[in-house]
Amino acid sequence: MHRHALATMLAVGPIACGGSTIEPTPYGATSRPVASSSGAEGNKINEWLTLSAIAFSYCHDELIDVAGKAHLVETFSSDGSISLHINTAGISGTGESTGLTYNLIETGREELAAGSAYDVIATIHYRAVTRGSEQNDLLDLTVHVFVDEEGEVHQEIVKLRSECVG
Repeated sequence: MHRHALATMLAVGPIACGGSTIEPTPYGATSRPVASSSGAEGNKINEWLTLSAIAFSYCHDELIDVAGKAHLVETFSSDGSISLHINTAGISGTGESTGLTYNLIETGREELAAGSAYDVIATIHYRAVTRGSEQNDLLDLTVHVFVDEEGEVHQEIVKLRSECVG
């Protein structure tokens, strides 16, 4: 239902970390539902996605060809709010310039306010972790995206922390 949110969350981490205009390009994504449930909190969709994309390492100034599985949980509450959570701990790749092997660990959470299709808070924790003693990209980002009374889309960076750690 909110697959655009998933794509946004997957793309923002690598872009914000690099401060670059390079946009990760998904080569393909397929999903396989794992389980669905219904209860007092509302409906929940729990699934694994197979992804193939390009990410970016600011620390090594390179593109990373990545592939693997991501875990997605969408919760639809009775008040109309929607919560989306993603974890990409199963994604790894190779740097196009250095040949370094990366594990991409991104967790993201998106909250869509009840009654508003355009008031979203997204929190992303992105890690491009190399093997050995090479630098690792670390990014923590919280963004508020909303539409004002005139129909203009605004985004506010609520939190941004980006660093290279070895």
